Amino acid sequence: MSIDVMSPRESMHETAEKERGRDLLYQILCTDHCTERDKLTKGICSMIREQTSHPAITELVKHATVAHPFVQRAIIIAALVHEPDFLQFMIDRDDICSSTVSEYVVVRVPQLVESLLDGNISLQRFVLHATHMYVTL
Repeated sequence: MSIDVMSPRESMHETAEKERGRDLLYQILCTDHCTERDKLTKGICSMIREQTSHPAITELVKHATVAHPFVQRAIIIAALVHEPDFLQFMIDRDDICSSTVSEYVVVRVPQLVESLLDGNISLQRFVLHATHMYVTL
């Protein structure tokens, strides 16, 4: 007869993992398959197409809709920073920690988004840095 006793560290890790599992932005940034990420990306791309028909946007939308997770993550992060209505929509959700997302969007990632838009950082590096910034909040 053995008793499986978790250390305090293991217990805290398990609790944190459960919390992360309920955090939609964490799921969007850290999982390979996320149906909500697909839906949000399609919605953002529709908003973008309503504003412009620039060939670069057409190419971006094409890559985003074939479920390229890095492209989808980049679109969502950029939309959080540059589209106030989308940010409000996300903050109002029950599966998002509004204070964490607010700090992330206002303090952590804006300069990183600008670096991406200015061509100073690759898309993959951008997404990895942005994900790390969120996870370490």
